[in-house]
Amino acid sequence: MSEAQVPYPATEGPKAGRAAPGVGLAPWIAAGLEVMRRQAWLIAIMLGYIAFGMALGRWYGLDVNPALYGGSMLWLYLVFAAIALTARSVSLLRTHKPAVPLAFLAADFRTFYLAPHRFLTPLPVLILMPSFHSVFSSIKRLIPHISPFSWDRDFSDLDRLIHGGTYPWEYLQPFLGSSFATRLVSEFYTAPWLVMVILMQFWLTFTASPERQRLLLTYVLTWIVLGNGAAIAFSSAGPVYYEHFVAGANPYGVLMAFLTSIGEQAPLSALTTQDYLWSLYMTGNLAPGAGISAMPSLHLSMGTLLVLAVRRLDRRVLALALVYLAFLEIGSVHLGWHYAIDGYAGIAGTLALWWALGRILPSNKFTREQRAG
Repeated sequence: MSEAQVPYPATEGPKAGRAAPGVGLAPWIAAGLEVMRRQAWLIAIMLGYIAFGMALGRWYGLDVNPALYGGSMLWLYLVFAAIALTARSVSLLRTHKPAVPLAFLAADFRTFYLAPHRFLTPLPVLILMPSFHSVFSSIKRLIPHISPFSWDRDFSDLDRLIHGGTYPWEYLQPFLGSSFATRLVSEFYTAPWLVMVILMQFWLTFTASPERQRLLLTYVLTWIVLGNGAAIAFSSAGPVYYEHFVAGANPYGVLMAFLTSIGEQAPLSALTTQDYLWSLYMTGNLAPGAGISAMPSLHLSMGTLLVLAVRRLDRRVLALALVYLAFLEIGSVHLGWHYAIDGYAGIAGTLALWWALGRILPSNKFTREQRAG
């Protein structure tokens, strides 16, 4: 891993007689203005989206709660910060073996963490991200009010057409059609994905990579453009809810009966989550994770962004990210969450946003050197 790619380049620890950076207000004001200038587009997009979401909720007469995830995300930030601080402290103590450890770590905290740019750079994202995701969930709940689910039959037919006249879930059943395999897929599909998204968001917030701006903008625009915009334009509920919105035969009836039989033996996390989302849909309540939407798949979108974020790291890390992306596509189909094309659209949409931002954002030395190499 190169120095430009780690969260805050490593230092050699505090040095004797070194003054704490940012003494006085002037360096902090200058750093703050620079941070705002460099992140102006990101801040404007997030603030604009939050304001738009709240106005949209008022228009449709439904609650939009910008503090839905405030408490939970604050705790996660504190936990991750504590882990990062502990890891750095242990590393420094093992390397330098200071005579007075606490004084050594206190000096490092002042010189490393309280450097104006280092301290201020992540603050806009840390402050706005909880409200951003809260508004996203609120808007996602509005999707059927704005555009009723009407694309499921078309996507199901297209899925079958491009996969040789067979529904993709039918290809997977001979390999995953057992209780053990299905439970394994279910357990690794939802919760680990949430952890991955949170960890990736935290890493992108603090990374010193020159691609930070592009990665964060892709992250934010993925949720807005794909998770809200495309989801409204191509409003669909997914195979698990197909029978509720499409009249006639249900091509996913056998799949859902199989999953239900597994869930009757012992709770299946996928079914539990699907039932939770359906209950929120039926009651209209706003709660964490609220909202039903299939096209495009944000699971695959975030998996794609993970691949983009780690592509310059160790090749083994990239290989693992690609395997995980493939797993998400398979799991989304096997568990009835998505049509296969939902995943393809999520991947393509994320790559398109990444490419567009690469054309729009100013190039930098790091990017030019990588292209030249």
